[in-house]
Amino acid sequence: MKRKVPYSLSLLFLALATSDVGAQQTVSQVVSPIDVPASLAAEAADARTDITGVTRAIRLDPEELARTHLPVISIGTRNAAVRAAPYGVKSLGNSYVLNSTVDGSTLSLTGTRLKSEESGGADNPSFDQENKTEACRFTPLTEPDEIDEPGGGKEYAADCSWFRFGASYNLRLTCRGPSDTRCSEPEFLQSVAAAQVVVKGGE
Repeated sequence: MKRKVPYSLSLLFLALATSDVGAQQTVSQVVSPIDVPASLAAEAADARTDITGVTRAIRLDPEELARTHLPVISIGTRNAAVRAAPYGVKSLGNSYVLNSTVDGSTLSLTGTRLKSEESGGADNPSFDQENKTEACRFTPLTEPDEIDEPGGGKEYAADCSWFRFGASYNLRLTCRGPSDTRCSEPEFLQSVAAAQVVVKGGE
C-alpha cells in the first residue's frame, strides 16, 4: 500500500519512538520558535467560546500537558457534526499526540515544533481563525485505485496538516472502508480542524 506521510508527522513518530528528548535533535532537526502571545490569546478566547472542548482535553492528563513545550491544540465541540471523544494524550516535550474516537473510527491529532533544517513543510496552510476555507491540507493515504485483497485488512486513512503559532499540526483519521468518504474527501477533516481549540498556550 502506498502512503504519503507529511514530514511533520514523520518527525513526531520519530520523537515518540525516542525516550530522550535531546536525542530528537540529532537528525538535522531544529526547534521552531513559538508565537507565545498569539497562543495565549487563542487559549483565553477558546476558554470563553468552547469551555467544554478545552476542559475535557485538560482532564485527560494535566501532567502530560504541562510537560509539552508547544501550544496544545485539541478537538473542539463547536461543530456538532464532529462527535469526537478524546481518550488519551502523550507528550515528549517538543511533540505530542492526542487520540480520540469519532463515530467508531480513530482520530489522532499530533503537534510538533521540531522541523528539518532543509524543510519546514511550507506547503501546509497557516490556520486562520477568521478564514477557515482551507483549515488544513488534506492528503488521502490510500490510493483510490488500490484493491483490497480478501483478508488483506487494508487500512483506509487520511491526513490533514496545518501550521499555527510556529508549530506543525496534523489530524489522521482511520476509516472503516472504501465507502467512508471521510478518508477520500476533505470536508470532514477540514471541519474538525476548523473547530480546533487551544488547550494550553505558550511554551
